[in-house]
Amino acid sequence: LETVGGDGIDFDWEHLSEYKDIDPGLHAQQRLIVGKVIVALKDALVAKGLGDRIISFTPRYNAFWDGGAYGSAQFRTDGEGIDVVGYVSENSPYGVDAIDYVHFMMCRRSASFRRAAMAYDLDATRHRSIPAQMTSTPRRASPARR
Repeated sequence: LETVGGDGIDFDWEHLSEYKDIDPGLHAQQRLIVGKVIVALKDALVAKGLGDRIISFTPRYNAFWDGGAYGSAQFRTDGEGIDVVGYVSENSPYGVDAIDYVHFMMCRRSASFRRAAMAYDLDATRHRSIPAQMTSTPRRASPARR
């Protein structure tokens, strides 16, 4: 940012839980790495006079609940955001404000909420599970249907 400019950095970082069921120590370390990087980055940006640059974090949709809460399918990545933001909150002099924005990825996997009337994700939209009037993007007919 200092050399080439820009508004900030987005940590579009997922899969912090690959070793959840294999190595608990490594799993715990993986879950904190993004928080540690954000804390160090915020400190470095402020020291360079770039404290106004944006730091955003983009985890999967399930980052802030754990264990299949709210009727969702369970994934190893459940709760990653809880760990990342918790670390930042406890270890940055700026607290949770070291992170300017949190965005959620919904594009790679359906939330698969049990007992849901329909799936709500981009893949479901492409596969016509969501009625067209409920999406913000107009659909085009596939080449075979034109």
